[in-house]
Amino acid sequence: MSKKIAKNKTVELSNLQKQHQNGEINLYQPIEAYSEKWVHETDDDGNFVKAYPVPGTRKRADLPPIATQWQQDYQNRYCKDKRNGKSSRNR
Repeated sequence: MSKKIAKNKTVELSNLQKQHQNGEINLYQPIEAYSEKWVHETDDDGNFVKAYPVPGTRKRADLPPIATQWQQDYQNRYCKDKRNGKSSRNR
């Protein structure tokens, strides 16, 4: 499956885009994610021994939808920087 973007150009859809078209995933739905604080234990020499989450610190911190992440990535890569008129791609 491909998507026509110009008169003579077609671009293959990514696997995620194909899954979205088939109704398997929703690219516009926030991604469920959680964050929590961790305790890191080290020995007397400062070498890592173990880590474990602090009880009761887990909270929901959803990520933006995949479509929004793609849009932000495109703007970061290809849109001109409004402050100095230069494309971030040429840096």
